[in-house]
Amino acid sequence: RLVTATTRLTQEEENEEQQDDTDTDTIGMLLELSQALVSSQVLDTKHVQLLYRAIKPLIGSEMRASGAIQKRAYKVLHEICERYTSWILGTTEDGTTTAKKEGGSQQLTQTTELLIGSITHCQVSARLWRLKCLTLVVNGLDRECASHMAIIPQIV
Repeated sequence: RLVTATTRLTQEEENEEQQDDTDTDTIGMLLELSQALVSSQVLDTKHVQLLYRAIKPLIGSEMRASGAIQKRAYKVLHEICERYTSWILGTTEDGTTTAKKEGGSQQLTQTTELLIGSITHCQVSARLWRLKCLTLVVNGLDRECASHMAIIPQIV
């Protein structure tokens, strides 16, 4: 439902820049529900990935979300970064990162690009949550992995 509501809201903005309050309220409630699901850690990787794809347009430059919606989307991303750090960083069960094996985690690259690229259109109310997401990503980086350390200058 979150994906559907986000898509519908994006299409409405492209057509007339007219946001329906009902869609905005629906997206807000679905984001709160998503945050609770992520916090409870009941989602598997496939569902976390789907949720990430759903909130990405709300954070990224694809659409201009209201301050409240963008803030809630960042809160969901913060929960994903906090609870599913291994998914973001590409860490395996034995503690090694896929970056050591494959030259970099695709999810880590996408997440850092999203957080870095969103700085220009980040609403004031969402800036704290953006910084919290960046902090969690940086704190989770493997200091012995060259591809992880290459991300830090991009963030700074």
